Amino acid sequence: MHVEIDLSYPLLQSQEEKLLNEVLVEIARNAVRHSGAKSFFIAYENRDDGIELTIVDDGHGMPSPSRKNLGLMMIDHSLRLLNCTYRCSSTPEGTFYRIQIPFSIDRKSV
Repeated sequence: MHVEIDLSYPLLQSQEEKLLNEVLVEIARNAVRHSGAKSFFIAYENRDDGIELTIVDDGHGMPSPSRKNLGLMMIDHSLRLLNCTYRCSSTPEGTFYRIQIPFSIDRKSV
């Protein structure tokens, strides 16, 4: 499997970073275990109000992103705790996530 990851996004609070890393690990685990992906890509974009992550794999997709198993429920729950908005779409050509992570109100400047 070919993996491309750029994780040099700005520092987050430790709890935010822990939850975000758990989400990324679960998405990667799903791509490896269930989709038969040969390629996995994670990129980020800094925005004024937060970070936007784009995650793409080239596996055979999910039967239905709205049908949530335990791993997908963990992803959903963690992203809600982070006050994120996200979109997940899946086709027979792969799965796509776009996650928008707002900076915390009390975030210190780095």
